[in-house]
Amino acid sequence: MAYGKIFSKVRALLGKAQEPADAPRRKITAADRELAEKLLDGMVSQVLHEQEMDEARGTEPLLVRLVPQVPVRDREAVGWIGGGARLPAGLEWPTVGDSTFQLLVQLDCSRLPAGLWEGLGPRHGWLAIFLDPQSIEAKVLHFSDASEFRSSPPILKDCSIAGYDGRKRAEASNYTWSFPRWPIDIVPVEHGRDDPYREGRSQIGSQRYGTRHDIVTEQRWPFDWPTAQMMMDGALSAYEGRASSNGLPDFLKPAALAKARQAIIDAEQAGTAADEVANMRINYDERCAMVAVAEFNAKNHATVVDRLRALKARIDAVAASEAFSSDAIGSVMAEMKAMMWMHSSVPPQYRDGKKLSGAERLAEGVQTLALPLTTHDPSAAPKWVYDFETRLLEAAKPAYLRDPTALPAALVADCEEVWSDQAARDMLSMGHVPQKYIHRYDQAEDVTLVEIPSSNLIGWQFGDVDNLVITISKADLSRGDFSKLLVQVTN
Repeated sequence: MAYGKIFSKVRALLGKAQEPADAPRRKITAADRELAEKLLDGMVSQVLHEQEMDEARGTEPLLVRLVPQVPVRDREAVGWIGGGARLPAGLEWPTVGDSTFQLLVQLDCSRLPAGLWEGLGPRHGWLAIFLDPQSIEAKVLHFSDASEFRSSPPILKDCSIAGYDGRKRAEASNYTWSFPRWPIDIVPVEHGRDDPYREGRSQIGSQRYGTRHDIVTEQRWPFDWPTAQMMMDGALSAYEGRASSNGLPDFLKPAALAKARQAIIDAEQAGTAADEVANMRINYDERCAMVAVAEFNAKNHATVVDRLRALKARIDAVAASEAFSSDAIGSVMAEMKAMMWMHSSVPPQYRDGKKLSGAERLAEGVQTLALPLTTHDPSAAPKWVYDFETRLLEAAKPAYLRDPTALPAALVADCEEVWSDQAARDMLSMGHVPQKYIHRYDQAEDVTLVEIPSSNLIGWQFGDVDNLVITISKADLSRGDFSKLLVQVTN
């Protein structure tokens, strides 16, 4: 029935296709019809398959969530995501060709609920699931004796499962980066019971980006000398090249501004629409603000850069000889907060999908803002403060996962606010109908071994920020045969 309806609609659409009047007519052959039938059959099969998956989601009697611990309570826990594995003594780290696998997750099978995977699969020993970042081939090892922890190899610059930030770090000279080892809780979710999973991507980062804030006030400070040096490098990079020796462009010079001002007067006298005049005023005010900003920053640029260079030299010197302390970095942050940089803020033409009238924009007005270097404002440039905050969160992860008490309490609380929201959305799932569409999945024959979302928390990315799904046939799982896994990326 569904096939017939879809076929009829496709035929109707094809019948409406327009061709040039003089286009040569070609007789449709049997081969053409056969190809069209195959294409249509494939389309219909895909639509029906997706419909079946949609209807089956949420009906599972039991699924399991692998939830990253935030705050971390037990580094060993019952399992972990990323970072490395505890393999049997003497067992080589898995490779394929010249490529080395990355650990996705390792967990204690004795902690898996009896009903997972319809009761199939191991309930003793350890299960370690790996992925080759080049071929996207999965490998699963099941073993009883876990020896000492071994780290996964560093991320290479051509790693296809590292997110953008991870690839950039891997490309940096003298810098190695790996996925963190994050402890997890194994949380069974029975049908109709509370589920810790939250849909959608975490929005905390974008919310912070859209709000003015100061890293000194928020206590988002460096926690060691390397992060202090990272902060100074970011600030210097942002401000060193911002001075202009060419003076004001012609459209900001006094003659051009006087001409623009006269144009507004003429428009008002001519009875031009009020909204158009308002937009002319906004444009004029913006140009005046640009002049004020350019003059202020040109006057202060050399002083700001000289002070930043002096701070960096001081930090580089003490980093080699003195222990890091909150007092030392506190004085650095105070000096940076005392430096000022001017920005202009212009009301946007659109907000929340709605076009603002000239009168609304004029009522808000163009502003000039003299802000401390340590303040982020969404309308201001450069954006070095937000870039530093993002990198500070990443730098804090290894230290936090080793020992949260080694970090300042204010920074830990700030990080955990972000990471707990990410963990609720980036958790792994097992034994369910995949959360997103995959081409090959038969609920009667297959089970989801694990589904892994692209994750800001861990730093990996699959496809276009999609999910990696590893399925296995029930027959193979019942035999403990993990040699014929199917790996797919959702779309």
